[in-house]
Amino acid sequence: MTKYTEELRSKLGKLPVPELESTLKELNEWVKPVVSSEELLQFEAFSERFSKQEGPVLQRALEEHAQNTAGSWLALFWIKSYLSTRGNLQSETNFSLTIRPEYHQHLGSIYSKAALIIERMTLIFLSLINETYPLELDPKGNNVDMSYYRNLFKSCRLPDSGEDQFFVGDDSPENNHIIVIKDSNFYQLKVTDDKGKAISADELYANLRSLSVDKNEQGFGVESLSGANRNLAYQTYEELGKKSENQHILHLIKNALFIIGLPSSAPESTQDQMKEGLLGWQNQWFSKPMQLLIHENGAVSLNFEHTAIDGVPVLNVLSQVFTKYSIAPLIEKQPESQLLTKLDWLLTPETMDLLNQCKEEVQQVYEGHAFVHHEFSHFGKALIKKAKISPDAFFHIALALAQYEQFGQLQSVYEPVATRHYYEGRTECARSISQPKKELVFYWFQEEQAPDRSLLIEKIHQAAAAHTQRIGKCQMGQGVERHLYGLSCINQLTQAQPDKTDYFFQAASLKKMQSDFISSTGIPFPILASFTFGPVNPIGFGLYYSLLNDRIIIDLSAKNEQQNTAKELSEKIVKYLEQLVELLDLV
Repeated sequence: MTKYTEELRSKLGKLPVPELESTLKELNEWVKPVVSSEELLQFEAFSERFSKQEGPVLQRALEEHAQNTAGSWLALFWIKSYLSTRGNLQSETNFSLTIRPEYHQHLGSIYSKAALIIERMTLIFLSLINETYPLELDPKGNNVDMSYYRNLFKSCRLPDSGEDQFFVGDDSPENNHIIVIKDSNFYQLKVTDDKGKAISADELYANLRSLSVDKNEQGFGVESLSGANRNLAYQTYEELGKKSENQHILHLIKNALFIIGLPSSAPESTQDQMKEGLLGWQNQWFSKPMQLLIHENGAVSLNFEHTAIDGVPVLNVLSQVFTKYSIAPLIEKQPESQLLTKLDWLLTPETMDLLNQCKEEVQQVYEGHAFVHHEFSHFGKALIKKAKISPDAFFHIALALAQYEQFGQLQSVYEPVATRHYYEGRTECARSISQPKKELVFYWFQEEQAPDRSLLIEKIHQAAAAHTQRIGKCQMGQGVERHLYGLSCINQLTQAQPDKTDYFFQAASLKKMQSDFISSTGIPFPILASFTFGPVNPIGFGLYYSLLNDRIIIDLSAKNEQQNTAKELSEKIVKYLEQLVELLDLV
């Protein structure tokens, strides 16, 4: 992987450490629209104190850390933040997506589809380790970071006490395998031969077809341990590993290129498929960075553990796997060699007791969440661009209006911003609720008199400009939150009394800004039917939006108690998208 790490590093910038004064000034502006005037005054006093006391000391320590780090100063901190989570991966760190039928329905039956997708994914893995995978460029022809691509394959998050570990296997092309899970039974499927060549889809298909007549009973559900809280997962993993037979299977799982699940479920709607793909625990191993699900009705979902990967690289890879071009159906034949091996767990009473706890917990997580899917084709970003406004800014203005009508106030909205122009660059956070956006919303909903149209349009453009400017700063590594996080990490590492900065890092106003009431992401890829992740805030929402040329997709996740609210919120977002289009005379 030298081509995508050491060689590429010299072509990319190094993630900068923003100036402390600039960050604190911006921070006060970011906090302002989500707190009261009294809270703001108090927080500004905290910021001033921090800027003169602990802040400069931590800033110098962070700058020294950055100088002594070959890659990104943030990288190890950021991965550690994921590995330290102790909840349920599927609802707290993972994301899931579904593929539009037109990109896979031509691949034939379930097993034909599985074989073709497995072959394509395996070829991409081989191209990465052989360094024939092309370097990615941005629209202007500049290099972008690819150092995390390798983490997609042959890797696994491993449960541990206190903090998990992230495992990446060797780069050997020979004798690689994947794990297939069907009816909670586990199988090893060989996907490269002893010379490092990808096994053909025809041969994979010949082996996979045997699963259609497999008469094995339903497995015990060992995969449930991967979705239990990390302390229970670790306890179960350790108990399971006391038997050498199980150690062997666990070794195969962590070294598998990826996992493919063949659930008996047949989701009737995209909404159902979203829930199955993200939270359906049977036939999934949630701690693998990439796994594929092919449902009984042919629907295709994927689930990704987020620790060491991000959405855009994932979708760049999947766009090569799923295409619209037609392909001749695979021909049924007898396998030339035995590639598929059933793996049998040896379960003791102690292990089964722990697994029953895991199954009960993951089922509760599954049942505790609701999903909303909304796609409309009235217009897309092609029409929005006519207003000379960023489509992303346009959407977030509609979101702010919808949020205010739904809840009577504006709360924290998280929006990730890619920083892939820097080596090991992942994302910065741009808080979507800005003061110009708040002023627009308040003017829109004023009760004294009807808003003046020309002034309303002026405020829309001001809010959009502020949104775009903030995104631009984040893309340049000049955001606020990752810098604050770095200072907080340094504080924990270097301060004899790290809690003496709680007045700042734990300030109520800062917590309000960071509450992620709505955690959003917008990744517009044509192959996607949906994209989802769990709500970060227990009373909030996870929001995906896709602004394509001719349509817009909106996906919301929430706890069950918020299901009706999520549906109403999605409807209001659409309502204000349409009102903004009408107001700006775009139709």
